[in-house]
Amino acid sequence: MTFHPLATQAILELAYFPINHARVGSLKRPLARWLTTRMSHNYRQAKKNEFINGTGYHIALRTILEERALPRESRLRDNLHSVRETLTEMTKAHILSEMKPFDGKLVY
Repeated sequence: MTFHPLATQAILELAYFPINHARVGSLKRPLARWLTTRMSHNYRQAKKNEFINGTGYHIALRTILEERALPRESRLRDNLHSVRETLTEMTKAHILSEMKPFDGKLVY
């Protein structure tokens, strides 16, 4: 079996970052699995403890609702609660570092 030349080139240039499917599959919430996969694709420059410098991965609830097709609850607060529980699960699985308190901002 041979890989496509472009796939081989991406692997050799370290442009390909495999996902640990066993670790992602162990998460209970589908949203946690989706967010972990999304972060590994879109946030390759992550470093440990980046929150200390005020940098890190930022994602809006609106993006999660639109891209994940998460069903909108009658109260937006319920969706936010679901996302926060997902982040807690990801922290317990050591996918995320301990989080500092949320700085929630309402943006229309």
